[in-house]
Amino acid sequence: MSHTYSTGRTRANQTRPNGTSGARPTDSSLRNHKATPETSAQDRMVRVDGAFTVIPPDAKKRDAIQRAAKKEEENYDKFKARSKKVYNEVGTPGGGLLEKPKPSPASSNLSNRNYLRLKREEYRSAVKKEESKKLEDMKQIQRNKALVNKETEKQRQKRLESDRRRKNEAFLNKLENKEPAEYGKNLHYHNKDS
Repeated sequence: MSHTYSTGRTRANQTRPNGTSGARPTDSSLRNHKATPETSAQDRMVRVDGAFTVIPPDAKKRDAIQRAAKKEEENYDKFKARSKKVYNEVGTPGGGLLEKPKPSPASSNLSNRNYLRLKREEYRSAVKKEESKKLEDMKQIQRNKALVNKETEKQRQKRLESDRRRKNEAFLNKLENKEPAEYGKNLHYHNKDS
């Protein structure tokens, strides 16, 4: 046995506290409905237009929210103005600046480039000077060797010349000292038939 409890009213028949029924309005009733000041409570009802549900805003709530937002924004602006930091620049006694102003990044970049270029040029010139010095040293060594070789060659030529002269004189002396008869002994012919 099943017990069902019923209040006697169906959902479609229930009335809301504002006096409207709980049933949804039909499309035809929405089309025929005209907005009038007396029906503002009915305007607040949820409307179904085809596939969309339209929920109209409550004007009183919207105005209250906008007033509160405006008040909060004004309070925030006042707070920002109150808590804004104030920077006081204190001048130096005597009026001038003690520190040089810092250069801008573009000028520091340019000065860095110039500095690096000068450093590279200095390095290249130092390397070039070192190489030219080594080359000059090697040339001087070769010149000295050439002079030494030339001097040794001169001395060798002198020795050879004196040796050749001595041998020539010895040979000529030997020829002068020999008798003419001795020349004839060496010159006679032998006859093989005899």
